[in-house]
Amino acid sequence: ALEGALRPRPAMLYFVFNEHVVGVMVMHDVRAGEVVCQIPIFPPLEGPEDYPISRCRSLVARGVGISEDDVNVLSVRPWRMHCQVAESFQKGRVLLVGDAAH
Repeated sequence: ALEGALRPRPAMLYFVFNEHVVGVMVMHDVRAGEVVCQIPIFPPLEGPEDYPISRCRSLVARGVGISEDDVNVLSVRPWRMHCQVAESFQKGRVLLVGDAAH
């Protein structure tokens, strides 16, 4: 069902913003149904405990527009974005650029 819903616009990343969910879906292997869905939470108003598998399953289904019966959530884990900036992007003739730099 997921592959069929996404077939008209194939991509690796889908940014979902509708009345049900805001999130990012990362397609690892859409044919095999391997997708990571990142949904932001807003502490202190909510936390990971507010997102049981049943709620995540509903959010993914509503975000894509498919039946909950077609969604199988394997795990739910919190993830916090961090960033670091290198002190230098060059050492001698070696440059840190492109995909290697993120």
